[in-house]
Amino acid sequence: MASNTMVPFQVSRLNKSNYDNWSIKMKVHLGTQDV
Repeated sequence: MASNTMVPFQVSRLNKSNYDNWSIKMKVHLGTQDV
């Protein structure tokens, strides 16, 4: 039997020093959600 368990997506909090990394992660996440 297959499990349909969702794994929570964790993104670090946006701040002045991590925008580049944060924006890439958000684009990937939103792309997988068809947003």
